[in-house]
Amino acid sequence: MNVMTKTCVASLGFAVVMPVLAADTLLTSRYVDEIGAHTNAGQGFVSFVGGHPDCKYGVIYIDLDNNGGRAGYAALLTAKRSGAAVYRIAYAIQPDGTCKSTLVGG
Repeated sequence: MNVMTKTCVASLGFAVVMPVLAADTLLTSRYVDEIGAHTNAGQGFVSFVGGHPDCKYGVIYIDLDNNGGRAGYAALLTAKRSGAAVYRIAYAIQPDGTCKSTLVGG
């Protein structure tokens, strides 16, 4: 594969990925209000001071069935316990109106 072909393939990959990332909603510098876990569903949830009215039930769900979700949940627990603001959290609004975390940044 020559350089021109590699460049075209890489550009096409970004064209497909970018609209998905752009659809996420980003919150910055927010304090955790409530955090918990549904023990039988493998998912955690978090709400922030000031809320997010675009999310059904006013919470953002976090997948606890993978390492990334568990690490994000741990960061949110740490922020809650220490009283620190979460630098950023991104989430995607699902078709049923619930919100699912896609990124947590300390």
